[in-house]
Amino acid sequence: MPERPELKASKAAEFIQDIQVAVEAAAAKAHDGLTLKEFGEIFYDFMRITVEGLESVPVPGPLKKRWALDAITALFDAIADKAVPVYFYPVWLIIKPSVRSLLIHFSDGAIESVLRLLRE
Repeated sequence: MPERPELKASKAAEFIQDIQVAVEAAAAKAHDGLTLKEFGEIFYDFMRITVEGLESVPVPGPLKKRWALDAITALFDAIADKAVPVYFYPVWLIIKPSVRSLLIHFSDGAIESVLRLLRE
């Protein structure tokens, strides 16, 4: 029996709200700055939570992956600046778009790995 559209919308809205809360929590944690290690830990935990959350949303796989990448991009935009030392910030402003793009491409493959781990 196919799922009702209102149930799909409800699960999607719940996922989006959970992601917004997680991004805000990460931004609050990063408020005073982050080390690269802390950034990596937050990033991996967020990716795992995102993939887990999407498992309950009844949408096709490619759309789930797109949503996960959008969530990861939102996280990057919220906390990446906090992991950059002040003296490196002028260079960061130049390379940030490339680093963002690289991280999104990395995440594309990492999502598959996290998904495999969760399903085992």
